Amino acid sequence: MDAYIITIGDELLAGDVPNDNATWLAKKLNQKGIKVKKIIVIPDDVAIIKKELDEIKDNNGYIFITGGLGSTHDDVTRDAISLFLKKDLKPVDNEMFEIDIINTRLQKMIEIPVGTKPIFNKIGGAIGFIIEDRIFVMPGVPEEMRSMFLSIEDKLKGDRFYTRWIMTKRTEADIGEILEDATIKFNVKIGSYPQRYDKGDFVLKIKIESTDKTEVESAINWLGDRFEITCI
Repeated sequence: MDAYIITIGDELLAGDVPNDNATWLAKKLNQKGIKVKKIIVIPDDVAIIKKELDEIKDNNGYIFITGGLGSTHDDVTRDAISLFLKKDLKPVDNEMFEIDIINTRLQKMIEIPVGTKPIFNKIGGAIGFIIEDRIFVMPGVPEEMRSMFLSIEDKLKGDRFYTRWIMTKRTEADIGEILEDATIKFNVKIGSYPQRYDKGDFVLKIKIESTDKTEVESAINWLGDRFEITCI
């Protein structure tokens, strides 16, 4: 199963805050065997949000949306999705969660499109929601998003992946052809990531993954016969 992540917020595009939600979600999804095909960062703009959803709605896979569910004027995600679905917004029954509705701005945070399923927020006020068990809309506050994701992750289905990491002091230029040969010889995907330790020593971290554990182990043994590696 594939996935698309849409993170919404002017602050992300301005570089005011890091896009930690996308990184965290991508890692969690990968652990569940769900491959992220694209990460999209867009502003708090109704037309742009709707346009992005229109473009990817027919793709197979999950869609995860974070951001823009608060109570301020620039929190427009639910409005954009309302237009996308052609469904009105309606407050969730507030007897199902603890929040005092003292003004219209707070009520805005508990509105979801008609026909969607709520994702209740254990540590904040904004309600998330699920569309057709495939599109998951969550707040941009990292702690709230993570809490919501953990509450719905059992609904997600992915392929079981087996992943191993190895490390070498050889460079990508030295062993790039060997790594490419390994992907041809074995049913694995390989990624290489140059890094430097605090002491300034160069290392190349290599990620090997597959749905077949035997293929991963065979690839590691084959690579180990061709250059010095350390399993990590």
